[in-house]
Amino acid sequence: MKAKGGQTNSPEASVTKIFSLQHSQATDVVDVLIQLGLNAIKVTQDARKNTVIVSGPSDQLREIEALIQWLDETGPTASIATSPPLANEAAKLIFQLEHERVKLL
Repeated sequence: MKAKGGQTNSPEASVTKIFSLQHSQATDVVDVLIQLGLNAIKVTQDARKNTVIVSGPSDQLREIEALIQWLDETGPTASIATSPPLANEAAKLIFQLEHERVKLL
């Protein structure tokens, strides 16, 4: 996965990043992110280029970037045995909620 986008030092500044996916489909990754109900994050896609476009506060985008990378490497319905590289408790909760959703599928 390759990420492009603006960087800033302010954790509350809005940033847009474009993630080029290598293994997963952008539509699948966007569906997972939307279902997580990320409040301050806007998520869109370009299916032709298989990219995910994410806008929001830079501090939250760091967590989302790790989640997108993990989803690209393992797929949106990955086994619960794998764990994404997430740093804070909110991100870990997102991971747990996603796996609960996967179990229901």
